[in-house]
Amino acid sequence: MKIIVISSVPAFPTTQGNRSRIRAMAEQLVAQDNEVHLVLLPADRKAYDLDAHRAAFDQPEGQRVHLVSNGGRVGHRLFRLRRSLRKAWRKPLRRMGLDIGFYSPLELLWNHRWDDQLRALCADADAVIVAYAINSYALTLCPEGARRILDTHDVFADRHRVFRAQGMPDKYWISLKPEQELRAFRRADSVLAIQGDEAEDIRRRLASTDAQRQPKVTMVSHLLDTSNCLTDFGTDDAALFVGSDNPANLQAVETFISDTLPLIRHRRPDFRLHLAGSVCRKLADQPGVIRHGFVDDLSEAYLQAPISLNPMLVGTGINIKLLEAMATGVPIVSSQTGLRGLPPSQQGGIISLPDGDHEGFADAVCALAGDAGKRRALGEQAHAAAQLWANRQIEALFKELSSDAVAP
Repeated sequence: MKIIVISSVPAFPTTQGNRSRIRAMAEQLVAQDNEVHLVLLPADRKAYDLDAHRAAFDQPEGQRVHLVSNGGRVGHRLFRLRRSLRKAWRKPLRRMGLDIGFYSPLELLWNHRWDDQLRALCADADAVIVAYAINSYALTLCPEGARRILDTHDVFADRHRVFRAQGMPDKYWISLKPEQELRAFRRADSVLAIQGDEAEDIRRRLASTDAQRQPKVTMVSHLLDTSNCLTDFGTDDAALFVGSDNPANLQAVETFISDTLPLIRHRRPDFRLHLAGSVCRKLADQPGVIRHGFVDDLSEAYLQAPISLNPMLVGTGINIKLLEAMATGVPIVSSQTGLRGLPPSQQGGIISLPDGDHEGFADAVCALAGDAGKRRALGEQAHAAAQLWANRQIEALFKELSSDAVAP
């Protein structure tokens, strides 16, 4: 099967959850002997590693990583200017608290210079997978008979309201009017939701209108590699937070450092909080905090700190770093928000606390920080849950790809 994966977010370096999802999906498709072409749109290609993409996906018989052009240097500057102008007029409206200022047009990041390039790349595709609703216009360029799949990553309808409620009114990235997002969904034959609640929400919203076109909605969450499981839990008094430098991660780790870490270190003075990922760039040196920056192998980081911390207070979709910690087989201490999208029956190896319960969070971390046996037991539970989760997601993805049905 020839499958085209279209994304404005690169897969390498794998420094964020969305990059990890794109990489994991493409790698899983390749592993099943499909001819996979990764097409990178230039809307958000900053800090990408082209050589790593080609090493992962190009084959001896030909190039399978493709860069779409904005039309040279001048065309790229015009594209960025147009996007900036379309963003700028909403800033005063946001400052006034007017809801309209928070919404983006569905095609804010789209450049019609891409259309002919994408038609040519997709001309003989059996299936086309597009990442994010804001790139859904690509699905209208697919050939007749190709299965069109929209991988949502996140639901963007009224997204800004979640972040405004947490005091982060300008940190939401994209927020769409609900009817605009429905328009994106209806361009697909199949819509992939990253977690069950979002799948149900999308189905409900699609069914609530009279539109004839009704795509199928399926939950396909993050695809996990469970082969690199931690075996050494011997390091006491250390835990790891992994995250990019997005606003939700920064809020979570800053709150943990100010409100929870002192409670832990009061009881266990040798305790150290290890940080991995680009979140390290936004934090200064502090007592009891060790910054590692980007790490290639999370299992190496967890050897130094065999407890995963997930104190998230805001977010949508599913928490990919939580799933990857489960796949590595480490115990996890998490807030309720950090568990969004993961059913209670599949939360093996996780200690869950209410959002903002700093005393309870500290108690849970301290109980694990000095007990290697408990860390190992919970880590094994987490890994077993991750294996079951991974098998279900892979099965759901290939079921959608093998379907011949198209939306009416």
